[in-house]
Amino acid sequence: MKPSWIPIEKVENLIQAEYYIVSWVILVMAFVIYRIFLRGISVKRHESFLERYRTTAAYLFVGTLLSLAYWQAGRQIAGFDGFQGVPNYLALLTMFVTAIVFVKLGQILIYTYLFSSHMSVGVPRLVANLFTLIISTLIATWIASNVFGFKIEAVLATSAIFSIVLGLALQDTLGNLFSGVALQIDKPYRIGDWIEIQNGAVKWTGQVHEITWRGTFLMSAMDELVLIPNKTIGQSQILIFSAATGPFRVAHTIRVPFDSSLDQIKKILVGSVNEVVKQPLAPEPKALLMEISESWFTVKIFYSLYDYGTRFAVGDEVLQRIVSRLREANIKFAVPTYGILSDERLKID
Repeated sequence: MKPSWIPIEKVENLIQAEYYIVSWVILVMAFVIYRIFLRGISVKRHESFLERYRTTAAYLFVGTLLSLAYWQAGRQIAGFDGFQGVPNYLALLTMFVTAIVFVKLGQILIYTYLFSSHMSVGVPRLVANLFTLIISTLIATWIASNVFGFKIEAVLATSAIFSIVLGLALQDTLGNLFSGVALQIDKPYRIGDWIEIQNGAVKWTGQVHEITWRGTFLMSAMDELVLIPNKTIGQSQILIFSAATGPFRVAHTIRVPFDSSLDQIKKILVGSVNEVVKQPLAPEPKALLMEISESWFTVKIFYSLYDYGTRFAVGDEVLQRIVSRLREANIKFAVPTYGILSDERLKID
């Protein structure tokens, strides 16, 4: 018995041989473009690309075989008693596999385009996932409406209450999604940038590793992968340290006794930075007097770096050099005197 609910004529229009030939051509051309123009992406991105090509080729191969099976053997199978409906189900399965192939081809084309224009920083997964969602929704809606005759307008009208309930239940998830979309439109930071997120008394610092629909992944200086929800980021103060915006300033503070030579201290600090940072960036290193007390000077040394990720390693070398030069000059660090009583005050009348 043939299943009457399958509009076989409309399904057959979607599993023609021409679609598979065009799909194979697109897949091969996209792979050639990837191999020629996207050599500069990271190893992780290369693995992701190759996995997408393998998966898409597998689905396309299965769809091609199913199409050949339908057109070559489907009519013969329909001639046997009890098998009249098999070709129709085979055509339906082929159509669904073909729809998956179209979605995956769209993903590859989108990724290729996005990576070609953002090769140096990568592409947030959120952007690609949004394009995938749009393509999948359009294809599913078109099949439901034009093949099976569903009235999309009626379905949308009757699902209004369900949408409200679902929206309330998923408000945090949707909040993260829309905050992520807003971040991608505004683009305050990109993959590879170092950022500092201040939310009340809590602060996160790390390099942007990935941006998804849920949040932003940061790789901290301790090689810890931290997920910050997009909604939280949208409500926080963000400090961005990006090579694209120029160098950023690093500062170290020291305290030396009041009787020390201020000019000598400044020369030691600037000289220590110049010994570590061989080609100082503009603005040049500068030592400034920040505070004067009854027993010490507070002096701060400022210098510039391009790579925020090297600040700890460079800072360690600079501080070690400062300590060595101060010891060579027989200059000691100031010792706080708060709370220390003199011998006279300890005497008992």
